[in-house]
Amino acid sequence: MAAMKQPGVLAACAAGLLAFLGGPAWSQPLPARPDVPTVAACQAYLQATYAALQAYYAQSSACMSSTPPRIAVGPECSTTRRQVIMGTRAWPHCGQAEQHCSLLRANDDARVCVEQARSREREQGQAREAALKLKQMEDEARHAYGTLEAARRLVDDPRVFVKTELARWLDRSIVSSLFDRGGQLSERGLTQTQQLYDYIFDATAGNRGLYAANPLISAIQEQAFDQLRRIMHDTLASQDKLIAEVGRITQDPAPRPIKSAPAPRRPEASVDCSILDSPAGSDLAIDAPERFEELVRRCR
Repeated sequence: MAAMKQPGVLAACAAGLLAFLGGPAWSQPLPARPDVPTVAACQAYLQATYAALQAYYAQSSACMSSTPPRIAVGPECSTTRRQVIMGTRAWPHCGQAEQHCSLLRANDDARVCVEQARSREREQGQAREAALKLKQMEDEARHAYGTLEAARRLVDDPRVFVKTELARWLDRSIVSSLFDRGGQLSERGLTQTQQLYDYIFDATAGNRGLYAANPLISAIQEQAFDQLRRIMHDTLASQDKLIAEVGRITQDPAPRPIKSAPAPRRPEASVDCSILDSPAGSDLAIDAPERFEELVRRCR
């Protein structure tokens, strides 16, 4: 509970990172695409976009941990469309939708840059080890960010909260009564959900009699309510760990300098070397690295 009343350890890290960047994460210029898109340059571009996203999420998380979850309609970034849309949010003041979308688009572009550079150097038989290492980093970071987005969506999107966690504890008719015909929280639903957020996140004195008329609170049994509180508190606190995990993944050393490909030697008769220059070669390198290395040794 105490973790919810102060920003916590990550807030201090975020403050240091933001101080290094020179200001709030949503006022910083976007990382620039390299003029010469080599694997090394594109990797640096990708890591810069991840660092910018990490700073953005860290600042947002610290804000959410230290301020009341005031629900309101406002701009948000659609993480699927990468466009600013209007939605109902908790903590609408803890972010900047256009900057968030711009950072996500820059990260998408950086991954395209890496893939294009990797494809070119694959054709030349160069930098295979660096490309494979970078692919592993991309996959791990994408998974970590996907988990982070799911956690954020649970706590800062009241509709998701009501339809997932709250629906586990309440009768369907009560949950349905909170929404209008368009699937949005009605005025009554917003009021009751705001009161429930205040109750869960200790934005009030925690007086159980304060919201006795709220059917959501009165319908949730004591044991279920305490468990719901733990789920929401733990979810918000886990964002710090996920943000730190992304930083660990994306701060890998730069790839080794690219060397010229050695002169090819005649492959053994029964070996199909064409797979190395096809998409199947990348799959083989990830799924069966020992077989991939053996094929490289016999074909190069």
